[in-house]
Amino acid sequence: MQAQTQAPELLKMPDVIHMTSHSKTTIYDLIRKGEFPAPVKRGRASFWRRTEVQEWVNSLAPAMH
Repeated sequence: MQAQTQAPELLKMPDVIHMTSHSKTTIYDLIRKGEFPAPVKRGRASFWRRTEVQEWVNSLAPAMH
């Protein structure tokens, strides 16, 4: 019996904005600079893996102290 692999949870831009507290423009600027996870494209829509966004947010925590 094969273990099922759960697909990563994908977020839309409003969720990414909420998690990061950054604007859409800032997020795309950070992507362009290679400082934020690139989106996964599904047709014309963009989605972000929750785990990647959460890791990015967590990586900022030490700098905030």
